Amino acid sequence: MRRLLTVALAFLLLPAAPALGANYLVTGTADVTGTPCTPGANGFLTCTSLRQAVNEANASGDAQDAIVLSQGTYTLTQGELLLTGGIGIAGPGARGTVISGNHASRVIRVAADAQTNVVAGVTLAAGSVTGDGGNVLNEGQLSLSQVAITDGNANNGSGGGIANNGGQLLVLQSLIASNDATFTGGGISNALRGPTTATLAVNDSTFTGNDGSTGNAIGTGGSGNTVLSSTLGS
Repeated sequence: MRRLLTVALAFLLLPAAPALGANYLVTGTADVTGTPCTPGANGFLTCTSLRQAVNEANASGDAQDAIVLSQGTYTLTQGELLLTGGIGIAGPGARGTVISGNHASRVIRVAADAQTNVVAGVTLAAGSVTGDGGNVLNEGQLSLSQVAITDGNANNGSGGGIANNGGQLLVLQSLIASNDATFTGGGISNALRGPTTATLAVNDSTFTGNDGSTGNAIGTGGSGNTVLSSTLGS
C-alpha cells in the first residue's frame, strides 16, 4: 500500500486541475463492470476493475480524479477507455503495468475538449483501429509521463501510437516504439480536428521502430499545428 500511495502522490504532483476529487484504487485486472467502487483505506475508493474506476470518475464531475493501478496486465475486452476530463491513471512503472487493447480496440480516447487528463507509469500497448490513433486518440488535453506506447496499429489512418487530433499533448520521459500507421506518424500524428489546431510537446523521450508512410516517428500536417521537441532519442 505504501508503494501505491507513493504512486498516487507522484501523480498528484503532475500538472492538474485546481481542485482534486476522488482517488480510486484498482484491485483487479479483468475488464468488467457492474460492481460499484466502495470506500477503502486511506481515503481511496476500491474498484474491482479499471473500467469501473474510469466510468465512475467520468460520472463524478470532479475537477480531477486519480486512478491508481498495481502491477499487472489489464487487457481490454469491452473496447477503448474513454476519458471525458479531469482523469489521471497512474501505475507503479511501465515495465510492470500494461493496459492492452489486445489487438482488438484502441486503448484510450480522450474526448474532444476534455481537459487535464494524465497517464503515468504504465505501458499502453497492442491497440488497433481502422482510423486514427492505434493506442491513443487525443482530441482534448493529455499529458503522458514515463509511459511506453508500443505495438499500436492505425489501419487506414494516422498515428499508430498516438493521434493528436486538434488536441494538446505533452509526452515526457516516455518510449514510443514499434507502432505503425497506414498514413502519417507511425509513432505520433499531430493534425487538425476540423478547424481546431493541434499542439504537441515532446521532451526526453525515445522513438524507435515506428513506421508510417510519412513521418515514421512524428508526422504533422495542416496549417497552424505546432510541434515542440527537446531531447528526442532515435
